Amino acid sequence: MITKIKYKLLLYILALGIIPLIVVMTLESFSYMEVLKSRSFNQLKTVQGIKKREIEQYFFHTREELTLFSQSQTIIESMKAFKKNFHSIKTIDSSEEYNRKLKSYYFKEFRANVCTGNKDTIDILSLIPKSPKSILLQTQYLINNKSNFMVLCLILWIPMAIMI
Repeated sequence: MITKIKYKLLLYILALGIIPLIVVMTLESFSYMEVLKSRSFNQLKTVQGIKKREIEQYFFHTREELTLFSQSQTIIESMKAFKKNFHSIKTIDSSEEYNRKLKSYYFKEFRANVCTGNKDTIDILSLIPKSPKSILLQTQYLINNKSNFMVLCLILWIPMAIMI
Protein backbone atom coordinates (compact mmCIF):
# COMPACT_ATOMS: atom_id res chain seq x y z
CA MET A 1 0.00 0.00 0.00
CA ILE A 2 2.88 2.36 0.75
CA THR A 3 4.36 1.73 -2.64
CA LYS A 4 1.08 2.60 -4.25
CA ILE A 5 0.94 5.96 -2.47
CA LYS A 6 4.62 6.55 -3.31
CA TYR A 7 3.96 5.96 -7.03
CA LYS A 8 0.79 8.06 -6.94
CA LEU A 9 2.64 10.98 -5.34
CA LEU A 10 5.46 10.64 -7.85
CA LEU A 11 2.94 10.55 -10.69
CA TYR A 12 1.11 13.67 -9.37
CA ILE A 13 4.36 15.59 -8.88
CA LEU A 14 5.52 14.72 -12.40
CA ALA A 15 2.11 15.68 -13.79
CA LEU A 16 2.26 19.01 -11.91
CA GLY A 17 5.66 19.68 -13.51
CA ILE A 18 5.12 18.31 -17.01
CA ILE A 19 1.64 19.71 -17.73
CA PRO A 20 2.62 23.36 -17.11
CA LEU A 21 5.80 22.78 -19.10
CA ILE A 22 3.79 21.48 -22.08
CA VAL A 23 1.34 24.40 -21.83
CA VAL A 24 4.16 26.97 -21.66
CA MET A 25 6.00 25.34 -24.58
CA THR A 26 2.81 25.34 -26.69
CA LEU A 27 2.10 29.00 -25.93
CA GLU A 28 5.72 29.97 -26.66
CA SER A 29 5.70 28.09 -29.97
CA PHE A 30 2.57 29.97 -31.06
CA SER A 31 4.14 33.23 -29.95
CA TYR A 32 7.36 32.40 -31.81
CA MET A 33 5.39 31.55 -34.96
CA GLU A 34 3.69 34.94 -34.81
CA VAL A 35 7.05 36.67 -34.42
CA LEU A 36 8.39 34.77 -37.45
CA LYS A 37 5.32 35.68 -39.49
CA SER A 38 5.68 39.31 -38.47
CA ARG A 39 9.39 39.38 -39.40
CA SER A 40 8.70 37.69 -42.74
CA PHE A 41 5.92 40.15 -43.51
CA ASN A 42 8.18 43.08 -42.60
CA GLN A 43 10.94 41.72 -44.84
CA LEU A 44 8.46 41.35 -47.71
CA LYS A 45 7.28 44.93 -47.19
CA THR A 46 10.90 46.11 -47.26
CA VAL A 47 11.58 44.21 -50.49
CA GLN A 48 8.35 45.61 -51.93
CA GLY A 49 9.50 49.14 -51.13
CA ILE A 50 12.92 48.53 -52.70
CA LYS A 51 11.38 47.07 -55.87
CA LYS A 52 8.91 49.95 -56.04
CA ARG A 53 11.75 52.48 -55.88
CA GLU A 54 13.72 50.57 -58.54
CA ILE A 55 10.73 50.55 -60.91
CA GLU A 56 10.01 54.22 -60.26
CA GLN A 57 13.66 55.09 -60.91
CA TYR A 58 13.63 53.06 -64.12
CA PHE A 59 10.58 54.91 -65.43
CA PHE A 60 12.01 58.26 -64.28
CA HIS A 61 15.28 57.66 -66.13
CA THR A 62 13.46 56.34 -69.19
CA ARG A 63 11.25 59.43 -69.23
CA GLU A 64 14.34 61.63 -68.94
CA GLU A 65 16.01 59.80 -71.83
CA LEU A 66 12.88 60.11 -73.98
CA THR A 67 12.69 63.80 -73.19
CA LEU A 68 16.35 64.20 -74.08
CA PHE A 69 15.95 62.26 -77.33
CA SER A 70 12.78 64.12 -78.27
CA GLN A 71 14.60 67.42 -77.91
CA SER A 72 17.69 66.34 -79.86
CA GLN A 73 17.66 68.03 -83.24
CA THR A 74 19.67 65.20 -84.78
CA ILE A 75 17.11 62.60 -83.75
CA ILE A 76 14.20 64.78 -84.83
CA GLU A 77 15.74 65.28 -88.27
CA SER A 78 16.63 61.59 -88.54
CA MET A 79 13.09 60.52 -87.68
CA LYS A 80 11.60 62.97 -90.19
CA ALA A 81 13.99 61.69 -92.87
CA PHE A 82 13.19 58.11 -91.92
CA LYS A 83 9.46 58.81 -92.18
CA LYS A 84 9.87 60.48 -95.55
CA ASN A 85 12.03 57.67 -96.89
CA PHE A 86 9.85 55.00 -95.32
CA HIS A 87 6.82 56.21 -97.24
CA SER A 88 8.82 56.44 -100.47
CA ILE A 89 9.87 52.77 -100.36
CA LYS A 90 8.34 50.77 -103.16
CA THR A 91 7.08 47.33 -102.25
CA ILE A 92 8.54 44.46 -104.18
CA ASP A 93 7.03 41.24 -105.42
CA SER A 94 9.02 38.94 -103.14
CA SER A 95 7.27 40.14 -99.96
CA GLU A 96 6.14 36.56 -99.21
CA GLU A 97 9.76 35.45 -99.18
CA TYR A 98 10.66 38.30 -96.83
CA ASN A 99 7.69 37.47 -94.62
CA ARG A 100 8.80 33.81 -94.46
CA LYS A 101 12.39 34.82 -93.60
CA LEU A 102 11.20 37.25 -90.95
CA LYS A 103 8.92 34.66 -89.31
CA SER A 104 11.78 32.18 -89.32
CA TYR A 105 14.04 34.76 -87.69
CA TYR A 106 11.54 35.61 -84.96
CA PHE A 107 10.73 32.00 -84.15
CA LYS A 108 14.36 30.82 -84.13
CA GLU A 109 16.90 33.53 -83.37
CA PHE A 110 14.76 36.15 -81.65
CA ARG A 111 12.99 33.67 -79.38
CA ALA A 112 16.28 31.97 -78.47
CA ASN A 113 18.26 35.16 -77.80
CA VAL A 114 15.78 37.73 -76.53
CA CYS A 115 12.88 35.81 -75.02
CA THR A 116 14.88 33.89 -72.43
CA GLY A 117 12.80 32.79 -69.47
CA ASN A 118 9.41 33.79 -70.86
CA LYS A 119 9.23 32.19 -74.29
CA ASP A 120 5.59 31.18 -73.87
CA THR A 121 4.33 34.56 -72.69
CA ILE A 122 5.42 36.53 -75.78
CA ASP A 123 3.20 36.21 -78.83
CA ILE A 124 5.83 36.12 -81.58
CA LEU A 125 3.28 36.56 -84.36
CA SER A 126 2.18 39.87 -82.88
CA LEU A 127 5.75 41.19 -83.30
CA ILE A 128 5.80 40.56 -87.03
CA PRO A 129 4.62 43.66 -88.88
CA LYS A 130 1.70 43.58 -91.30
CA SER A 131 2.94 46.31 -93.63
CA PRO A 132 5.00 45.02 -96.60
CA LYS A 133 7.35 48.00 -96.18
CA SER A 134 7.96 47.18 -92.53
CA ILE A 135 8.52 43.54 -93.41
CA LEU A 136 11.04 44.55 -96.08
CA LEU A 137 12.93 46.89 -93.73
CA GLN A 138 13.00 44.45 -90.82
CA THR A 139 14.16 41.64 -93.10
CA GLN A 140 16.92 43.83 -94.48
CA TYR A 141 17.99 44.98 -91.03
CA LEU A 142 17.56 41.83 -88.97
CA ILE A 143 18.42 39.07 -91.40
CA ASN A 144 20.71 40.58 -93.98
CA ASN A 145 22.54 42.73 -91.43
CA LYS A 146 23.08 39.87 -88.91
CA SER A 147 23.59 42.41 -86.17
CA ASN A 148 21.66 41.57 -83.01
CA PHE A 149 22.37 45.01 -81.64
CA MET A 150 19.26 47.19 -81.26
CA VAL A 151 16.77 44.50 -82.30
CA LEU A 152 14.26 45.78 -79.80
CA CYS A 153 15.01 49.39 -80.72
CA LEU A 154 14.06 48.67 -84.30
CA ILE A 155 10.79 47.14 -83.22
CA LEU A 156 10.04 50.18 -81.09
CA TRP A 157 11.35 52.90 -83.43
CA ILE A 158 9.48 51.98 -86.62
CA PRO A 159 6.03 52.58 -85.10
CA MET A 160 7.29 55.77 -83.43
CA ALA A 161 8.77 57.03 -86.70
CA ILE A 162 5.53 56.43 -88.53
CA MET A 163 3.67 58.49 -85.91
CA ILE A 164 5.90 61.57 -86.31
